[in-house]
Amino acid sequence: MMRYSISLLIFTLLCSLPIGGVFAYPNYQSAPKSESGHQYMRLHHRSVIYFAPSRDTHVDTFLLGTFTNDCALKERDVVSIVVTKEGFSYPEWVASIFDYATLSAFFNIKEGSHAAILIGKDGEEKRRWSDKIDWTQLQEHIDEMPLRQQESLITKTRCSI
Repeated sequence: MMRYSISLLIFTLLCSLPIGGVFAYPNYQSAPKSESGHQYMRLHHRSVIYFAPSRDTHVDTFLLGTFTNDCALKERDVVSIVVTKEGFSYPEWVASIFDYATLSAFFNIKEGSHAAILIGKDGEEKRRWSDKIDWTQLQEHIDEMPLRQQESLITKTRCSI
C-alpha cells in the first residue's frame, strides 16, 4: 500500500511539470494495471529532488552539479528540483506547486537536514543521498536500470567531447 501511495503522490506532483505550456502526463486513471492490480505509470523523465532547510552551500553545490552535468542529466531524462523550508526553489515555479512540509514529511526528511532523492520513470524512489550527490554514482545508478539500458540502445550518447 505504501508503494502505491508513494507512486501516486510522486505522479501527482510530477504531472504538474509544464512542457511547452501544457501538462505533459496522461490521466493517472487511464494508466494500465500491473499483475497485482496497482496502477502502473510511466513518467517521461526521472527526477532528483533536493531538500534543504535553506539556500546554503549544499544547495549551491547541488545546483552547480546540475549545471556541470547538464548534458548527462538531459541524456538520462533527469529533471532536477530544489525545495527548501525557507521557500527557495529551483526552478522558481516549483514553489507554487510543491509544498516543502508535505514533501519532507512524505519522504521522511529529518528537520534541518539535506537529502536528494532519485525518482525513476516508474515513479518509485530509486536512491537517496544525504548532503551531497556523487554525480558519477548517480549516472551509473541510472545506467544500471533496465529501462535506461533499453534507452541507450536506441539513442547514442551526445555528451562526448
